[in-house]
Amino acid sequence: MNEIKVGHLSTAYHTSIVLIGKPDWVEETGLVLNWKLYPTGPRIIDAMSRGKLDIGYVGLPPAIIGIGKGAKIKCVAGGHIEGTTIIARETFSSYEELNCNMKNTLDQIDCIGSPSKGSIHDIIIRELLKKHDLSDKVEIKNYSWADLLINAMEDEEIDAAIGTPPLAIVALENNIGKIILSPAQLWPFNPSYGIVVKEEIITESPWIIEKFINLHRRGSRFIRNRPREAARIISKVIDVINYKFALSSLELSPRYCTSLSTEFIKETMNFEKTLRSLGYNNKNLTEDDIFYRDIICKIHPEEHHY
Repeated sequence: MNEIKVGHLSTAYHTSIVLIGKPDWVEETGLVLNWKLYPTGPRIIDAMSRGKLDIGYVGLPPAIIGIGKGAKIKCVAGGHIEGTTIIARETFSSYEELNCNMKNTLDQIDCIGSPSKGSIHDIIIRELLKKHDLSDKVEIKNYSWADLLINAMEDEEIDAAIGTPPLAIVALENNIGKIILSPAQLWPFNPSYGIVVKEEIITESPWIIEKFINLHRRGSRFIRNRPREAARIISKVIDVINYKFALSSLELSPRYCTSLSTEFIKETMNFEKTLRSLGYNNKNLTEDDIFYRDIICKIHPEEHHY
């Protein structure tokens, strides 16, 4: 395999952005990576299903939905947990201000914007609304590009939005809204993204996966241990954001690791149940249907760093 096609998002805290800004690290591995930007996780899974990508940075729900539909892919490494937050208008009360009452916090919302259907953010908000009997009260508007959520807030199409920590930073810096539910409050230890690969590569070229995971782990350690340096690189790669924004995005939910820990897998399987209950997936999947752990267990045998 001469070139490895890697699908990624514009999410600042994914190691993909650091690795794009550190081509010397990639060169040291001997891998030739062709980075391809996608608007949402479901679009990455669709591209992988059609053979357009070899590796993807993606939330676990889109991967589970894809596997349920027959996609020959596996999650081979973790990346980050608790990467979803909810912002709303300044007039709204936060979870803390409402005495940590989840239903009352969500009940303020009439219409909430989310990235595309099947994304991790979409699944989290649908499950929360269902759990608190608010599905019929709160309208969900899905957007093809997560970046459109801020515009929708400004244009008053929606009064709240769910998405990644960078979404919250944009809202705060531009006085568009406030955080009413932080990442840890929404779904503790939820796996915000992992590394998904084609099964064909695991079978035919496992050395590629091993080299890529080692590279991914190097990026993860860099973000975790040297966030200021990482922020400088991120702000250069994504030239529409500055250093302060990048650092704030990294610090809002600083839980980075590559391990497929017991907790990471447990919450992924809770997502699997949720996806079936919401009608996104009809197939009952097992851990082995979703994960391939042999390589990461060799690379990261120690306790996780989430």
